[in-house]
Amino acid sequence: MPIRRLTLAAVALVLFFAAVPTVSAHAQLVRSDPAYGAVLVTPPTAVRLWYSERVDPAFSSATIVAANGATIATPQPASRATDDPTELVLPLSPLAPGTYTVVWRAVSADDGHKTNGTIVFTVGPAPAASQAASGASGVATPTASQGASGATTVGTPFAATPTSLPPGTSPTLPPTSNDVSEEPTLFAVVIRWLELFGVALLIGAVFMGLVALRPLAVRAAPALNGLARMWRRTLRVALLCLGLGVAGTLLLQVATVSDQGMGQVFQPAVLVPLLASRWGILWALRVWCALLLVPLLVPAFWQLRSLPLVGALLVALPLLLSFSLMSHAAALQHGVVLAVATDAVHYAMASLWAGGLAMLLLLLVCTRRLPVEQRTPLTLQLVGMFSRVSVIAVGVLIATGTYSSLTQFTSTGELISTSYGRTLLLKLALAAVAFLLGGYHWLMARPQIATVAGRSGPARRLLDRLRGTIGLESGVAMLVLLAASGLVQTPPPADANMRGMVMAPTAGASSTPVPVVPTATVSTATPTPTASPVPTASPTAPPSATPTPSPFHGSVITGGLEIGLTLDTQAIGERQFTVTVKQSGAPVAADRVRLQVSKLDQELGTTLVELQPQQAGTYQARSPVLSLAGRWQVIVLVRRRGLEDVTASFPIDIP
Repeated sequence: MPIRRLTLAAVALVLFFAAVPTVSAHAQLVRSDPAYGAVLVTPPTAVRLWYSERVDPAFSSATIVAANGATIATPQPASRATDDPTELVLPLSPLAPGTYTVVWRAVSADDGHKTNGTIVFTVGPAPAASQAASGASGVATPTASQGASGATTVGTPFAATPTSLPPGTSPTLPPTSNDVSEEPTLFAVVIRWLELFGVALLIGAVFMGLVALRPLAVRAAPALNGLARMWRRTLRVALLCLGLGVAGTLLLQVATVSDQGMGQVFQPAVLVPLLASRWGILWALRVWCALLLVPLLVPAFWQLRSLPLVGALLVALPLLLSFSLMSHAAALQHGVVLAVATDAVHYAMASLWAGGLAMLLLLLVCTRRLPVEQRTPLTLQLVGMFSRVSVIAVGVLIATGTYSSLTQFTSTGELISTSYGRTLLLKLALAAVAFLLGGYHWLMARPQIATVAGRSGPARRLLDRLRGTIGLESGVAMLVLLAASGLVQTPPPADANMRGMVMAPTAGASSTPVPVVPTATVSTATPTPTASPVPTASPTAPPSATPTPSPFHGSVITGGLEIGLTLDTQAIGERQFTVTVKQSGAPVAADRVRLQVSKLDQELGTTLVELQPQQAGTYQARSPVLSLAGRWQVIVLVRRRGLEDVTASFPIDIP
């Protein structure tokens, strides 16, 4: 029964990490020159992008695109600045007046993760401003389309009434990072887990062989043969899992940097620069360490001699260090040496605890056929040896985990408001369950067995119960490793905060980032189509993006609210977004109204636009986010205190 429950829990955890919108990317855009949304009198000679981490010059890029979607030729491709490894520079030829979009991609040199996004700027008068001065013209034909979520979207003509924000402010966030790897997050989590599980089981097996099985070999204990066979099988499984994980990590990284899938692993143009990068060097270190551990499978090592076992533990140290040098700790701006060292110690103690616990369970399974008079002292010896070390390991785990958390969080509220924080809480909850079970074994189960050692019946029952609860603890420890593998896939709050920096446009100069509220997880309400006095499409009509000449107005009835979106799509450039929120015809006050803007026919990431309240139920912002011709999607998020978030989707074509 415990095994079945643990299996269900593991499946639930895997599905959790597959469903949660995690982002395997950490080189976030900090600032740019020109700034996002800047209007420049003089064309810039270059675009400069600064990131929160060092960028890999081999796989980071930037291109500039005109409003009609044509790529502008540049004197040289984008390259990393010689004096700043966090800066990407794109030289420019002279630009004609107009609106331009810089499409960038950055691969972190620290952890190999990828981000992408856009920067929009205008040379000469802003098109939207010129049109506002001359007055909007044209009447849109009323249209309707059925959104993917089932809400009816209605289009009607309107007269725009632009309202500017205070000078020097911009509600537009830089594009959020997104991983466009074709492989699902589920596969990445499984690969990470295979690596962590293989290392943990390997270290646990070698450690138990050194402190538990070797003393038995010295005394020529009768149970040694069966225990030694189980030990050898465990080493094979550990090395197999580690090998599969290391190979899978290479496939994942190739897919990440090439954008063309895992098949590019056989292409020298991708593989050679990848292996020559910092990520490739650390991956090669991991491979060499794994190869150096293969001699553990040679029969000469089966004699459980101390020198080879100690050597195997020493080889495991750089293997663990390679994980830490690719972790969130390696990407910190300050105190990186201490953070990486702490992370490596955390990995080592976690491997010792989780792997040793799994090995202890397997050894106890081997002893179940022994007579009770042999089984009882052997069990007490194995549990006692492991418990003394596990107490130290758990103490170090708590200390190093606390320090690592302090380096990644800026406030306790981020434990709830970020995916990283919630995943960490899940990991801590599982670890707490395992630690409580360990305390039970040390403080209660072990003394109870010692008191009935001379009685066959009670001793057998207690030994069977101990094996079952240790199995439960070991299973929970494996779930902790699974949670840790999901944690690796999730950007820490420091990165989330970096994505919540606003570039206030200043003509001709880069701007100073202004912090705003970070991105929150969205819970989408199920829209319910309702009648409307204007013409609507059939509720069964497929999703479509309707061409919208001149101004646009759409409304969606969903979640008990009527959400309206108004914008001027007459020309590329800065425009005003106006959102109205009503319920039964009355305006509704919201705590936050945000736009999530993405291009449906091109991978540009998602841009967030924060709207400011103007009057009851009305929210506005100006932004150049719709900077390219093509098909776009604007999702309006309405957040109210104590109520579920409501979203409405508006497909829009920019001619």
